[in-house]
Amino acid sequence: MTITGTHTDAVKTLSDGDAEVLATSFSAILDAREQGKDLKVFCPYVSMDDFVLAGADGVDTAGQLFEPSTRVGVDSPGGAGAIVLNALLSGIGEPRDVHEIPNPRIIESANARTKAWATGQLDATVIHDTQFDAARSTVNRPVLIATLYDNAPGFIKVAQAAGRTGSHRTENWPRGTVPPHCGR
Repeated sequence: MTITGTHTDAVKTLSDGDAEVLATSFSAILDAREQGKDLKVFCPYVSMDDFVLAGADGVDTAGQLFEPSTRVGVDSPGGAGAIVLNALLSGIGEPRDVHEIPNPRIIESANARTKAWATGQLDATVIHDTQFDAARSTVNRPVLIATLYDNAPGFIKVAQAAGRTGSHRTENWPRGTVPPHCGR
């Protein structure tokens, strides 16, 4: 088993042939497929834990993310944090998207975003609910602006994937389908 620091590194590990099966964000798998990687998705799941849009210092609405002074922590475009933030924005009826945020701070991992939020370097960010709970006591006026569970409950956060020839168990599954025995 190989543990990587980012979803991008996980996909690269599979693509380089250093792994046969991958567990990572669903968005990272979709992004890799859009880049031409021949991956099959199986066993996607929802609600492993919850992601939240956390605010601080008076940032308590999604609309404030689009103000030039609001420092928003998110990962690079196409990363899980950016995809989750888009799902949250859509789920609460915000018509704008991550790419329209004027003051993004690219921080690739939820752990690093939590630390930056907890130390006052960010006004809003996307982190796990457990990270929000652990850091909230150090944050000036912490608030949950949105949660995947409440605002985007059908969002598929994580899935397994394998190269089309990387695993005999996935050999005959149609591209992008979930096998009937998954999760049993």
